[in-house]
Amino acid sequence: MSVTARSAGPGAGSEPSRAEQAAPDRAPERDGALAGATAARRLYREIVTDPAAPRRVDVVGPAGHGKTVLLDLVADAYRASGAVVLRALPPEDLAADDVLVLDDVHLLPGADLRRLRDIALARTQRLVVAHRPWPSGPDVAALGGAIAAGGALLVLGALDRPGVAARAARALRERPPVPLVDHVQAQTAGLPALVDRFLAGLLDQIGPDRTRLERPGGLPSRPPQQLVQQLGYAVYGMEQRVRELLVALALGAPRDTEVLVPLLGLADAAGGGIDEIDELVEEARSAGHLTADGALPPIVATAIRQRVPGARRLEIRRTLAEIELDRGGSVLTAARGLLDTVPTGARPAAVFVAGADEAARAGDPVAGRL
Repeated sequence: MSVTARSAGPGAGSEPSRAEQAAPDRAPERDGALAGATAARRLYREIVTDPAAPRRVDVVGPAGHGKTVLLDLVADAYRASGAVVLRALPPEDLAADDVLVLDDVHLLPGADLRRLRDIALARTQRLVVAHRPWPSGPDVAALGGAIAAGGALLVLGALDRPGVAARAARALRERPPVPLVDHVQAQTAGLPALVDRFLAGLLDQIGPDRTRLERPGGLPSRPPQQLVQQLGYAVYGMEQRVRELLVALALGAPRDTEVLVPLLGLADAAGGGIDEIDELVEEARSAGHLTADGALPPIVATAIRQRVPGARRLEIRRTLAEIELDRGGSVLTAARGLLDTVPTGARPAAVFVAGADEAARAGDPVAGRL
């Protein structure tokens, strides 16, 4: 069987073809929803070409990275070949020709995961499963190991620039302007669901006059407000500690446990909190709110900042500035956030002095205001 290659990201490794970018008068291909997702599209086409192959695949990716879209297409491809496709694990034994296509297996109880592991180890059943990278308990890990022993691992990550261009071409049904692709990539960090939603919102903002996309300054200066509101709801629906982590990052906190542990109030007498930060980052990343390296996409940061009350923003920025001041770190971002406020006392004054000095060394014009 052809083993699908591990992918650093669904769009990694290839530029979208001219046909994929242009072709406004062609009916969309069956796998058009996988535009830019090279490895995912390859897996789908392998199944369409040879559905009878004894294929076992473990698909891993955060929320919004295309797992469900891919599995729905895979299930349709198997059904089109005449196979019986099961989207849930049945209580009874499986027929030899049944195909299991299961999404979100990280939510299954341990007994079901162990049964799936045994099915994978037997290597007799066609099996495609998908799950988030977190939480990953021992039963999920054992299932992944069983599939990897004789199958394939497909890791879905962010779209690269050609992948974003392919999604934009699909939305526009024509070759996308370079400024549009750059803008979408910069705002979404290539997270697939964000790319699609941002493009849809942007095109709604622009309206029918698509020539605006070609003109200097034609892109809207404000992000799509409906998407901003939706992202704010999603972040504020997270568990409180994860939400507080994302708020801190949106307000300028560095991805540094030396800052985040005291800022989030996680430190204890033994100096703990580092492991908890790692866990919170993994949970936020798995939910699709952070990039693979733990960065907050700008559009998500904008949504969070719009939702945080002003008094709370000021409190977090003051605390952040004081933590950075005490450890000799960068205070410029925090000081910038305190501009146009009226903090009093020696500590805020010290923050502004340190921030002004840092800005002056960097040649930042904000030094004069600090």
